[in-house]
Amino acid sequence: MNSLPVRSARLLRHPLFHQVLLYSLPALIIGLALRIALTLQMPWGYVQYDSAEYLATAYRLLKSGSFFVEGKRGFLVPILFTIPFLLHIPALIAIPLGQHLLGLAATFMSGALTRLWFRLWRWFIVPITLFVAINPAMLWYEQTIMGESEFLYALIFLALAGTLWTRNPTRPRFILLLAALVFTAGARPEGRLFFAFGLALASLVLWGQWRTLAKCAAAMFAVALAGALIVRQSTAPQLLYASLIQLAPDHSRLVPGIEPYINPLRDKVRQTFTGDPLQLVKVSKEIRDDIDPYLWSHVRDKHMYYAVLNRTLRDLCLDAILAHPASAMAIPLEKFRLAVDSSSAYQFSPEALQKAQFEAYTADKDKGLYAFLSQGLTGIQLDQPGVQSFIAAHYQADRVAWLTQLQATWNDTIIAWRTPDHPLNHPRWVHDFAGGVPGGLRVMPGFPFYYAFALLGMLTAMLRPRWTRRIHIAWAPVMLLVWYAATLVGVTNARYRFAYEPYLFIYLCLLADTLITLATQSRHTIPTGEAALIPNHKS
Repeated sequence: MNSLPVRSARLLRHPLFHQVLLYSLPALIIGLALRIALTLQMPWGYVQYDSAEYLATAYRLLKSGSFFVEGKRGFLVPILFTIPFLLHIPALIAIPLGQHLLGLAATFMSGALTRLWFRLWRWFIVPITLFVAINPAMLWYEQTIMGESEFLYALIFLALAGTLWTRNPTRPRFILLLAALVFTAGARPEGRLFFAFGLALASLVLWGQWRTLAKCAAAMFAVALAGALIVRQSTAPQLLYASLIQLAPDHSRLVPGIEPYINPLRDKVRQTFTGDPLQLVKVSKEIRDDIDPYLWSHVRDKHMYYAVLNRTLRDLCLDAILAHPASAMAIPLEKFRLAVDSSSAYQFSPEALQKAQFEAYTADKDKGLYAFLSQGLTGIQLDQPGVQSFIAAHYQADRVAWLTQLQATWNDTIIAWRTPDHPLNHPRWVHDFAGGVPGGLRVMPGFPFYYAFALLGMLTAMLRPRWTRRIHIAWAPVMLLVWYAATLVGVTNARYRFAYEPYLFIYLCLLADTLITLATQSRHTIPTGEAALIPNHKS
């Protein structure tokens, strides 16, 4: 009987598991030490402006017994964050601890990927697992009430599950791949786009086995649809059009009659838009306000409103892209360049821990959420003065200054080798902060060669004649396209590259693995044309 406990015991005895564990042990020990230090110095999780959207599920469930998931944040993380409230464990302690465990699991799984993807895996498994274990952005997000840690873990889990299934396409491994796809789709809204990876991989692995391929594709479509039904309306179309509205044509081909509602805002944006992330968010709200009369003129009842809104915004985005395709496609690259010297995580500065965190707790948009959840968050019912006292007592920036310094050193190292910087006529706009480039915000940073070599590593991995080639053909393009799409939709923020940073380093190492392998093979292989020149000693 091949039950789950039997398969689990077999996995723990497998030589590959032992190899990964042994070579990942240094990174796991160092990663654990860093996470213990951070937890001891700041035991309570950090509440950021976006945290309320992740806690809204717990708020609605406990207050009114209704199930609600904020569409902008995916469905899985809000549900996971509700569990400590139901178990009556202080959520500001339980959530960071759970995310730190995910960070250690991601470290181990990155070692497993190295073992499976690399020829010279013994050379690279230690640096790759160390990169994941001590990544300061990972440590920051793990300590913060947000879903980025879960998304990064989901991507590593998904790549590993896909690799295992490619190596041996059995039913249990396909079920594992499906579970990884669900986890990824639930961790962030753009995670649903990774079903394209599953479909591409299934096509590559099962090509010619049409009945099996059809069954696998149907299963993927079914779980994708089930996940989509859980999530409510997202604001992503509004943010996307806020980035594209400057490119809107005078006359819409797809939404005729909307010009009087949208063109005045387009003209104002063209005159005043600077790229300020706050301005981008403001424009996205103005878009909804301005087209609202148009929407209601095409809606028969309120239940149709969001469907018409989605369709209208989608068509408006297509209008702008078709009018100026090159300019539209360049927007994500421009946003990336503007924030390339920013850390993909924010910092535990005194202002962030004290002032910004208190503002997050007391923001009007939360509508009493934190006042209601304070008992479940901290174990103590807190009023507004109590919140301020709690923050002052438990969040000290000087105790975690080592993490801020590690972030600065880490980021400066990655961008140190780049193309020349260029001065700007006005300060560039970045969502939070930038650093590491002389001249600061009045300079456009050059393009770091780190990213260029990572892209080259992806290309060589897709061309390399190994069984892993199929996984890279499916994985690398989809990963880049999802990252590109998220950057196109979002504000100018380095956060959008966070979940992909481990893969950049892995593909950089894969490039080195390929070059070293080619060099060693050429040294030990005699060219065919020279073989006839070697004397035959036997004769």
